Amino acid sequence: MNFFGHAAIAGRFETNPVFALGAMLPDFCGMLGLRAPTPAPGPLAEGVRFHHVTDLAFHELSAFRALNRAACAELAARGVRRGTARAVAHVGVELLLDAELADNEAARALYFAALNAGVAPECFATTELKADDCARLGRLLATLNERGVAKRPSSASVCERLERALARRDRLAIMREDLPRVSEWVELFRVRVVASAPVLLHELTADIERLLSA
Repeated sequence: MNFFGHAAIAGRFETNPVFALGAMLPDFCGMLGLRAPTPAPGPLAEGVRFHHVTDLAFHELSAFRALNRAACAELAARGVRRGTARAVAHVGVELLLDAELADNEAARALYFAALNAGVAPECFATTELKADDCARLGRLLATLNERGVAKRPSSASVCERLERALARRDRLAIMREDLPRVSEWVELFRVRVVASAPVLLHELTADIERLLSA
């Protein structure tokens, strides 16, 4: 699950923007090549814990696994090489689910509130992050805030994000000749992800509740 998805799911449990920021923080640190911090007890730390619980639950979901297998099979059938097909299936399903979650006004509002909370210099004072790293995080959050969230991103936009996400891994990168095939897959598979989203989100919410109460 990607950072916006983490914020959207966090909003089903807690509407505190700092909690939602913590739920996205490990992803933001990963984007900057930073080690995810361990904040002092409080909403930010609770959000970081929620992030890890969500990831654990999400990747074990039967609905997600079924979508992933079907996506990989369809990409392979179109001639996309094995490594790329597996990577595009996994990341692509997550991006398409994010796009569906982004259609929710409350999720978008919480996401932007979380980004704004993170711009405040004192927000990461309870972490072991260095001042320079805090400044880098602040710049990233400001950039994401300016970029906004598309309610229904085009297939071309999803393909561009997939291409950027996988470009650094030679075995996973989308080859030029595969771009039209991946674009076609995104356009067709979006319908399947949208149809599966209610069941997937219900299943995910229940599993997170179970893990948090364990």
